[in-house]
Amino acid sequence: MPDPVFLIGAGHSTHAGMLCARHARGGKNIVLMRPSLPIRWFDLCLIPDHDPPSKHKNVLRTRGPLNSLQASQAADPGHGLILLGGTSHHFLWDESDLLQQVVTLSASGGRWTLVDSRRTPESTSKALNNLVSEKIAYIPWTSTGPGWLAEKFQKCGTVWVTPDSMSMIHEALTAGAAVGLFRLAPRGENRLSRAIRRLCSEHLVTAYDDWLQGQTLGTAASRPLNEADRCARMIIDKFRLGAVAEPFLDC
Repeated sequence: MPDPVFLIGAGHSTHAGMLCARHARGGKNIVLMRPSLPIRWFDLCLIPDHDPPSKHKNVLRTRGPLNSLQASQAADPGHGLILLGGTSHHFLWDESDLLQQVVTLSASGGRWTLVDSRRTPESTSKALNNLVSEKIAYIPWTSTGPGWLAEKFQKCGTVWVTPDSMSMIHEALTAGAAVGLFRLAPRGENRLSRAIRRLCSEHLVTAYDDWLQGQTLGTAASRPLNEADRCARMIIDKFRLGAVAEPFLDC
């Protein structure tokens, strides 16, 4: 194989391999996270703004975790998607309160597809079966396959998410959905609770309690995020790729 232009990795287990590969074959090391090894060892670190390090010349802060989604061109505003996470270090999981929020939301109208995750407590997943109705279809995460969620993001104009998953929140924003966040109490002041407040203050998402008071959902549909494209263009500019710029973007 030819020597690489870039060595791109995500996940702590990739770091040593990336450094060894650069030593052996050259190329620019780009890590898509806050690395566990010293930041100065990498040519560029793309780090979500909810997990920021101190300022470094080789750090590019991103609006949430990067993803490969594109803004939807055919989302149905009458079809909503409900995404439930689960127990986490940052938020308390109140099953009965959350289920009541889902019931209240579904009573507001529209059709809903409800999906849990591998972190959802077993008791919650069992209780979700009781919510199935003409308005709510419950799909266990074990019944979904690769690409299933990305396809749903393209079809659903409204997405409600529990605040414990920054990945799901930013995927919904990238797809251009109007995004609401269910109420979960934070485990004290932490980086995710601060990030959630920032998203709410910027009107990108709407908190459940604010929605109850009549606030409309966030405005991502009019200005969806496209962090992957923005970062790709900044990488091109930073490393002055010139003639390889367009093929790189096409990838």
